[in-house]
Amino acid sequence: MLRKLEQFWCGSSAAYVTQLEGRNEPEERRGERRECRWVRTVTLALAALAVGMRAEATDFFEFAVENGAKSVAQHVWYLEGSPAVIHGTGAASDTDFYRLANQDLGQFECTAQVLNLGTSALTASIVGLQQTNGVIQPVDQAIVAVTVLPGAANAKTLRWYVLQTAPPANGWLHLKLQNTSTTIANDYEVTVTSTIMSVPTVVQPASGYFQPGNITFATTATTNTDMWLYDSSFTALPNDPILGPGGNDNESSSSNRSRVTRFLSDGRYYLAISDANLANDQASDPADGNSSRPVNDYGGAVLCGGTLPGLDLSLTITDSSGPISVAATKPAVAYGVRFLQIQVGPTPPGVAAGPFCFGDGLDPNFTTQCPCGNFGTPGHGCGNSFNPAGAVLVSMAGGLEASGMSGVTCLIFQGDALDDAVFGDGVRCTGGNLRRISTTAFTGGGAAQVSQATILTRGQVTVGSGATRYYQTFYRNASPSWCPPATFNGTNGYVIVW
Repeated sequence: MLRKLEQFWCGSSAAYVTQLEGRNEPEERRGERRECRWVRTVTLALAALAVGMRAEATDFFEFAVENGAKSVAQHVWYLEGSPAVIHGTGAASDTDFYRLANQDLGQFECTAQVLNLGTSALTASIVGLQQTNGVIQPVDQAIVAVTVLPGAANAKTLRWYVLQTAPPANGWLHLKLQNTSTTIANDYEVTVTSTIMSVPTVVQPASGYFQPGNITFATTATTNTDMWLYDSSFTALPNDPILGPGGNDNESSSSNRSRVTRFLSDGRYYLAISDANLANDQASDPADGNSSRPVNDYGGAVLCGGTLPGLDLSLTITDSSGPISVAATKPAVAYGVRFLQIQVGPTPPGVAAGPFCFGDGLDPNFTTQCPCGNFGTPGHGCGNSFNPAGAVLVSMAGGLEASGMSGVTCLIFQGDALDDAVFGDGVRCTGGNLRRISTTAFTGGGAAQVSQATILTRGQVTVGSGATRYYQTFYRNASPSWCPPATFNGTNGYVIVW
């Protein structure tokens, strides 16, 4: 059934022969695969999430093909609510690579539990790229590595965080399994899971926000710390010769503490902080006291190299009004990362409850234009190949309803902040901490509904709380001639003040 659903999404049964990234196939076939990446694993969870059935793991089996390097890594897709289980055999001295690809929107804590079913030790590692004095090198290097002995009691869990808000390659990383035996084969099983990340801890001074300008983040704990700043869309801030560095591992070669001074304008920001190496895809600032730690190959994922839980990560945040002290600890898990949220400058005025962010070119509150001039009719989202008027999200008795969409299912999201950016064939208006409310099958005519009960449960909001949340629906728009190269679109947004 899932294979048939993949055919609905991608339009061709030939596009996906297996659950793996194609290798021994023509480039045009690989192009078909790439075209469908954003939505492919939505089908893995459709039965569970759209019609209330039990979420089941998706099994991946190692095929008799070469996957001994990152360039030929087997592609494993996973989705929150639908784990992936990899079954493989490592020949003597064999190395297997898997490219783990989260294909959901939002922020997630992900794990890979490695179970050794053989008789000799395995080495499990997340492999990125080498970095030398702030320059990323095209050389593989393990970010984290652990020895996995045979037996269920010796299973090991690797952990990383996906801060993904756009496809296709955000939140990916490479898992490497190495058989240490030179004489015998080793079987293994890897279970990859994804859960919604905890909402970052809000830090604010007495005024309610930090003053725009130079802001310094400096750890005060004796723990060896590492940190990185992210913008309101959870995109890592790159090092800038004028604005300042995006992160810091050690403030000097002789110090374990971290210090970042960055010019920040009005807006929401997130600070990721942990011990040891905090690896994303960004190069270290050359002035960093430890600028030769490995980085991840792709954006949108961040991981920590430290195994000790619950460490002290306390820090001060200093703007022009002076410092404030922040008590923070590493999560009580190995490889955990703590996230903090700050507001620089006053919070911009929101939008009134009801529909907003129209793809009609007429909404003065949103400046991003439909990417192909594919404006919808007033009050709708950007036009699609099925409905040039554009899809629309409205309230209904007991929930929300989207209509005028193409495809067979849609994804309804909640955010706690506004955004304003091109997304596929449309514009994304929901931002901040994203939560997927539902993956919903159409009821007919390109329409889908989600109940208030589902929104309250999945969105973790309470009626009467006064919380403002922003909703939007994304859907498949696979016509190859419509607004290439993207193959998805969105409705307008809808604001609810709970």
